[in-house]
Amino acid sequence: MSEGFITVHRQMMKHWIWDEPEALKFWMALLLEANWKAKKTMFNGHLITVGRGQLIFGRIKYSTKLGITENKIRRYLKLLDKEQMIHQQKTNKYTVISIVNYDQYQDNNQQITTKPPTEHQ
Repeated sequence: MSEGFITVHRQMMKHWIWDEPEALKFWMALLLEANWKAKKTMFNGHLITVGRGQLIFGRIKYSTKLGITENKIRRYLKLLDKEQMIHQQKTNKYTVISIVNYDQYQDNNQQITTKPPTEHQ
């Protein structure tokens, strides 16, 4: 499992997905499992390069993992794709999901504005 954190903007609370708990859970799982940097991974005996903001996805695995039916997972995928939140590259063995605008929201070079510690701190 990956370590670290992701950035979630407060603007999400105004997005339609905020009002759909299962869809939000699914979306957060995709964001949390997306690669933060490109890497090669072995899948069913094949070496695959999975880029930053991408993940290898299987409906059955995610259905079991999240406790969401396969039909709902399928519906959420179609909806997220239609809303241009993800792109899917399907094969007969797996799907590579790309998070649209991943770099815009997960920029690891974000400017952090903090004041230098005072003598008291």
